Amino acid sequence: MQKLTAAIARLWNAGCLGKIAIGFITLVILSCVGAALGGRPTARQAAVPTAAPATALLPTSAPRPTRTPLPTTAPTSLPSPSPIPTTIPAPTFVLKGVAPVGSACPAEAPVKGNIVDRGARKGDKIYHVPGSSAYQQTKPERCFATATDAEDAGYRAPR
Repeated sequence: MQKLTAAIARLWNAGCLGKIAIGFITLVILSCVGAALGGRPTARQAAVPTAAPATALLPTSAPRPTRTPLPTTAPTSLPSPSPIPTTIPAPTFVLKGVAPVGSACPAEAPVKGNIVDRGARKGDKIYHVPGSSAYQQTKPERCFATATDAEDAGYRAPR
């Protein structure tokens, strides 16, 4: 008994999880004791048939009403399902600007749009106008007619 009390004390002092464990163990023990002392019937006790009380065997003066089943109406036909589209419409988004031809922009869209692909500014969209210092070495992803078109597409001027 002393070992059991010492084990419970160690669990209790273990903190929150120890207290939860003691509560769980207590519930298990109480449910076992309650079932053994005649509380709720266990599965084995519920399976054993019991004798009906003597009063249930006596006839009653009024007959018991019988339940009549409700009429069931089965649908004659199911509604036809609506047709499922076989193709999914393509998303509608507008890619502003025009595609470059190699590393050059066409004459009608001379502003070069570039997306930085490395370093701290990765993902920045920068546009370069003809005559700027970095225009010649820039390889564009998109080309625009004006700087305003490039800004509308999310590009900014170089710093």
